[in-house]
Amino acid sequence: MTDTILNHIFSAESLPTLPAVAAKVLTLSAGEETDLRELSRVISQDVSLSSKILRVANSPLYGFSTPVGTINKAVSVLGTNSVRSLVLSFSLIDLGERGRSQGFNYTRFWERSLATAVAARQLIMRCDASCAEEAFIAGLLGNLGEMLLELSFPERMREVDLRVEVHGLQRVEVERTLVGVDHAEVGAEAARRWRLPPQIAQPVRYHHDPPRAVDDPNMDRLIRVCHLAAVLAEVFFAADPRPYEEQFQRRAEELLDFNAQACRELSAGIHDEVNEAAGYFGLNLHLERSIEEILQEANQRLGEINLAYEQSNRKLLRTNRDLLDKTTSLERLAHLDGLTEVYNRRFMQTFLCSEHSRATRLDNSLALILADVDDFKALNDCLGHVAGDQALREICRVCRKVVRDYDLIARYGGEEFAFVLPETTLEEAEGLAERLRHSIAEHKFCFDGNFRQITLSLGVTAIRPASDRLGVDCLLRCADQALLKAKSGGKNRVVILSGPEQQALCSPLEPCR
Repeated sequence: MTDTILNHIFSAESLPTLPAVAAKVLTLSAGEETDLRELSRVISQDVSLSSKILRVANSPLYGFSTPVGTINKAVSVLGTNSVRSLVLSFSLIDLGERGRSQGFNYTRFWERSLATAVAARQLIMRCDASCAEEAFIAGLLGNLGEMLLELSFPERMREVDLRVEVHGLQRVEVERTLVGVDHAEVGAEAARRWRLPPQIAQPVRYHHDPPRAVDDPNMDRLIRVCHLAAVLAEVFFAADPRPYEEQFQRRAEELLDFNAQACRELSAGIHDEVNEAAGYFGLNLHLERSIEEILQEANQRLGEINLAYEQSNRKLLRTNRDLLDKTTSLERLAHLDGLTEVYNRRFMQTFLCSEHSRATRLDNSLALILADVDDFKALNDCLGHVAGDQALREICRVCRKVVRDYDLIARYGGEEFAFVLPETTLEEAEGLAERLRHSIAEHKFCFDGNFRQITLSLGVTAIRPASDRLGVDCLLRCADQALLKAKSGGKNRVVILSGPEQQALCSPLEPCR
């Protein structure tokens, strides 16, 4: 499958052919014995190519002590492999421009390739300066497969770019999924077909995933260097450079035993060297910021993002608190009586059912008091409804001081109130009812400077639902009957209902509701 795809790539009509001079150079340098004079003669036929090779040969990339003035001397001092690699590099740069595919960023491609090449050269100089040239060319051609894939499968490569950028996936894995091969495999195949030396072909093949064991230590070092250079180059171009910088420092220590200080020193001047190398290769490229400046800017952006997040989070917390307060307020309003600010009848019914279930589960008593304001109609008729409303509010304030914190007061209707008493026996409920009656009777109610006595009639009952098997309706019915007896018996009094009277009102078999 892989061979089929590779054959398709290198036989595709969309793939531009190498210039005649470059093709001839590759052919001449492929044998074991290369005729240097013939090689020089062929290169000299291309004036532009000759000038580029001389420009690079005289650059600090090679650092010769004396000027290299002719192609003959360049071929002699550089060697066959170097000349072949340079000819191929220059030809590929020209091919990329002529075979430009819509949507592929060739400028960014060569910026990244040069950054990788410079980083590889800087890394290898700290390990083995004799391999600096191979490291540079291997870094420069490391991502060659990306350009070849782009020329053969432009639509699929757009999808590769999208998945890598949006979802943060590994490029080589996405390429294998969508195309069937990755750019490292394609680049290695190109190196094989163009008969590049193993010192270039092997790093191209494994620059994303260095093998665990390589017999040749020099080759192993070259592969590791090109891998690290590819990681470091991404710092210049990634939307978030920090993960690549962290990965570079970690892998540099693992693969080359570089410490953090060595990594920082190595990274310091790469952007200047890339810009200088771009001139030697005739590329109109310019990296404006150093790696340190890029990382500082990334950290600043991260700080701004974190600050914005904190501000948004605080705003969201305030909004949530406001919503919670408003929700709580609405729930409270829904549960309270608007006039007296005690609970309303609907909430009392819910609370009573809940306490009935709890009393059943825990085998506790549950008591209920219903209270009615005596002669309230007369008070309204005499003093008016405003005074009547005032009286109801004042009664609730007095009663709150008498009941326990976990008891519930509710306005049951009109001038009638209910007191739900959890975990309370009949005797305890009767005592509480007497205290309520006495507190109201002794309280001085004042209306426009005039004092008036107000009294309550109260009906009390209690059940033990686990054993009585009596429901909420029974509790309400018995308390109401006791209240009627209190009213008819002279008012301002407490009446309890239990025993046979309770049994007469509620069947023992009545289901709890």
